[in-house]
Amino acid sequence: MRFAFTFILIGLLVAGCHRREAKLAHQIAGAWNHVGGGFSMTISSDGSFSSGSSNVAYQGTWLVRDSMLVMTITNAAGTKQHEPVGSVDRMKIVQADESHLTLGYSNQTVYYERR
Repeated sequence: MRFAFTFILIGLLVAGCHRREAKLAHQIAGAWNHVGGGFSMTISSDGSFSSGSSNVAYQGTWLVRDSMLVMTITNAAGTKQHEPVGSVDRMKIVQADESHLTLGYSNQTVYYERR
């Protein structure tokens, strides 16, 4: 009986995490501009993204896992040095709402506003 209760609790926790990740994914889908300018990204609900600046452009796939935005680069081009195709970036989702997205990345906090 004790093991049944434990399995039920684990199932509820997993279901709760999945719902939270689905909610975060819904909140971050859209077009974003980096606060301070120079960089924008579009996170599509189909799991693809595009991002870039005047010097570099990226395309790839994304997902939310463990409150992290995980982006895999499938195409990169530009006139300055850029991350190679196949690179995977993992950014902590600090805040996501209808107008703001805050990500933690490489010991810094990056702020975006919805376009």
